[in-house]
Amino acid sequence: MSDVIGYNRAALQTLERAIDLQGDRFTLILARCNYQRLQNLLIDYLALAHPQLQVLPLPNRIPSLLDAIQIHLHMNPAGTSNPSALMVTGLDQVDNLQGLLKAANLARDTYRERLAFPLVLWTGDRLLAQISELAQDLKNLGPPTIRFQFPPEELISGLHREANALFNRLLQIPSESIPRDPLIDLEAGSRLSSELESALADLAQAHCPLDPDLEASLSFARARQAHSRLDLDTACNLYSQSLTYWQQHPDNCPPSPTGLEKRALLEFHMGLWWRSSATLQRISYQPSLESARHWFETALVSFEATGKPELPARFIHALCEVLQKQQDWPTLAELTQVALDLHQQTQDVVRQARDYGFLAEIALQDQDWTTAQAHALRALDLIATAEANLRTNTTNAALSSALSVARQFQTAWYRFLLGEAQMHLDQPENAIALLEQARREADPQADLVLYRQLLEDLARHYFEMGDYRRAFDVKLERRRVEYRNNLRAFIGAGAVQLHAPVPAQPQPVSAEITASGRDRDVVALIQRLQEQRCTLIVTHGPSGVGKSSILNAGLLPALSRLTPEGRTSLPMLVQTYGNWRQSVEDVLIREMGGEVRSEGAREQ
Repeated sequence: MSDVIGYNRAALQTLERAIDLQGDRFTLILARCNYQRLQNLLIDYLALAHPQLQVLPLPNRIPSLLDAIQIHLHMNPAGTSNPSALMVTGLDQVDNLQGLLKAANLARDTYRERLAFPLVLWTGDRLLAQISELAQDLKNLGPPTIRFQFPPEELISGLHREANALFNRLLQIPSESIPRDPLIDLEAGSRLSSELESALADLAQAHCPLDPDLEASLSFARARQAHSRLDLDTACNLYSQSLTYWQQHPDNCPPSPTGLEKRALLEFHMGLWWRSSATLQRISYQPSLESARHWFETALVSFEATGKPELPARFIHALCEVLQKQQDWPTLAELTQVALDLHQQTQDVVRQARDYGFLAEIALQDQDWTTAQAHALRALDLIATAEANLRTNTTNAALSSALSVARQFQTAWYRFLLGEAQMHLDQPENAIALLEQARREADPQADLVLYRQLLEDLARHYFEMGDYRRAFDVKLERRRVEYRNNLRAFIGAGAVQLHAPVPAQPQPVSAEITASGRDRDVVALIQRLQEQRCTLIVTHGPSGVGKSSILNAGLLPALSRLTPEGRTSLPMLVQTYGNWRQSVEDVLIREMGGEVRSEGAREQ
């Protein structure tokens, strides 16, 4: 820590001088730091050296930056009237950041009126760019931005350590080299994934080249980040670069992980890349699946060559999934038996359940209903055993994680297979009960293929049993699900509904609204809503003209992205005229947590 503090000594003195010069006057001081660990070290140092400093870590949801600060002061955590300065962290993680910055810029004079101390706002490069764009007037209230950095040698040694730790985490190899407080978080799903790009830029600016081993490892980390963003072209290029290096230099690495293990993991990720390509590019679905199969088979051979049976046991199911999608049942049967032997050897109960699920599906394809029933029952029994084991050992994080995945993706599948087997064994009542339970457990957002198959089979079984009303209801639900997931153009008469959103993207206006030209009506409604004189807007027209469609599939998603004058928009559609207050409260509680209900209780 002393080396880091010494490297940033001049910047710390500049920050301390800026705080001292302002005294009891408001000023905005921007502390630019791209690394979470460095920020934590500096804040700890400042808090120890200056006890009157206070720190405000922002939650994800705040009404406004000023309100959050005033709430913090009202709670008075330090027991003083005003701090010598308030350091604010976590602004880059708040919801509706753009609206929040616009509102802060509009209220810049209010900050000077209500706050009698310097405000130190910790930012990274991305947040700083947004502040410069959306809150330039607020930014101009303070001195130039103060920059904090890691020493280049600290960055390089930290990147080596975290790169190897990333491989070990993905391979699930226990290792003392995995840091609890990483210098830079290289995980693809991390909220700090931009730290890697910042580190590379800082090293390039300091003219510190990377050694080939580290460059290959970081290419893998960057590839995973690009893959998580569905930037497949970038991910493929980076995966290929890293794989080529480890194929040519299998021994240039520490004892754990070995070069062979890294190569196997790269080959596995190439298979994941082709599987993603198959999902996103349906026109090349089968060729992409074949490429995924090739890479998974190659990776499995490499994992087996490591001499560690737990590695092929951990990664073999990806190949089983591809064979299942290709409906190559004979090959899947052989591979599943290999997988079952491996998982019995490693005593992995949850993965054994999945093996029996594959065997049950193979038996269904062979019309061996009794065997299918036995395998599906065995899979459910193993899951029940795993649940019991977790209850007796609640600290088993690996089992808890595996069961979480099983509940989301696999348990409903096992019940579906068991229900189908019992339907063919002339046990319709048990079969329907199992299929309905699987329907309740299945999540169309997690496994759309299984959910559609469940609804299709349920509708057919109800129809064959003469229960035409339920058959129609299930068929209608299936069409709704297909429409919401862009698999069906139109579901018949009725209001146009929202499509399922793409993860990490705002809810789009439905294509039907845009294609029909009704988006002009949506724009007109938004313009009226933004006018102060239009406090009440009435839409009217004959039945079936499209009033509900414009509200459901046009205005609601458009309003969710709107930030009028920096304010956050929370659109609510109330369709219950009896107890409409309860409907509004339910939406507020769902969107804002338990604060609304607790305030209402105090008011009563």
